[in-house]
Amino acid sequence: KELELAVDTGATRTKLSLAAAAKLGLDIEQLKTHAPSSIGFGTNGVARPSYAWRFDRVQVGQSSYDNVELKISDIDVRPYDGLLGLDFLGSQKIWVSYATQQLLVERRPSAKGRRPSRPQ
Repeated sequence: KELELAVDTGATRTKLSLAAAAKLGLDIEQLKTHAPSSIGFGTNGVARPSYAWRFDRVQVGQSSYDNVELKISDIDVRPYDGLLGLDFLGSQKIWVSYATQQLLVERRPSAKGRRPSRPQ
């Protein structure tokens, strides 16, 4: 299934909305009951639980990553399905073309074949 995420350089972790998780076929009640959780704060300062879910494979553009943990939370970022955070962006070379409204992404040589790194 394909999701559309907004690039968020202020987000330390990539996060999917609960609606996106449901779109992927995840059982939300099962997720809330059994997945490891933590509390995160958005830009509005409201505390929200986030649930960790490990995906066998995640593809971003032409690059794919195996065994990737993403956070799932009750966020509303419509029309997007989630936020692409620094855990992915930090391991890439990124160019933004305002003229063509494109985001160009290239894996850094040390990141090839590895999943996105978690920011320190």
